[in-house]
Amino acid sequence: VNEVPTNITLSLTTISENVAIGTVIGDLSCNDPDGDDITYSVDDTTNFQISGSQLLSKVQFDYKTTQSYDIIITASDGSLNSTQSFTIQVVDVNEVPTNITLSLTTISENAAIGTVIGDLSCNDPDGDDITYTVNDNTNFQISGSQLLSNVQFDYETTPSYEISITASDGSLTSSENFTINVVNVNEVPTNISLSSTTISENVAI
Repeated sequence: VNEVPTNITLSLTTISENVAIGTVIGDLSCNDPDGDDITYSVDDTTNFQISGSQLLSKVQFDYKTTQSYDIIITASDGSLNSTQSFTIQVVDVNEVPTNITLSLTTISENAAIGTVIGDLSCNDPDGDDITYTVNDNTNFQISGSQLLSNVQFDYETTPSYEISITASDGSLTSSENFTINVVNVNEVPTNISLSSTTISENVAI
């Protein structure tokens, strides 16, 4: 008498977020007393797929969106089948901060040292605390999430500076290049001089 396949098992029930579509989650097996060829199927064909006796991903999972999926695996010997429920856990993976932005990229010449140039921000999917650094510590400085001047800029000497800002979540980093433009400011004429301050009497008008 043909007997139903039983004891469906899945070797692993976790998958890391962001891994490629088609990643193997685990190997399927069951007990079929008759030794029949077993065909497996999964009820959630939007997020999962079966290849032979393996459960694979069909999407890139995002832990922030969905942490786990309840699925049902069916094992069939061609005429009889059985089912087993599993919970697939999505593993949270630390993600690199991206999309570094600077609110302003100009500063007026002669502005005081420590003048705020702009506010820094980035996208960190994990919500980690972000530390910013700048590669040019001679002319610029970072305070929290703000880029500040470290010198009094002179448009006539250097009208722009190329800098790189790095954002770090403590383990992963990303960088973005910016051009800081020095704004020319009309300056008062100074150091008036007169070549001679004497004149002989009786000279012509």
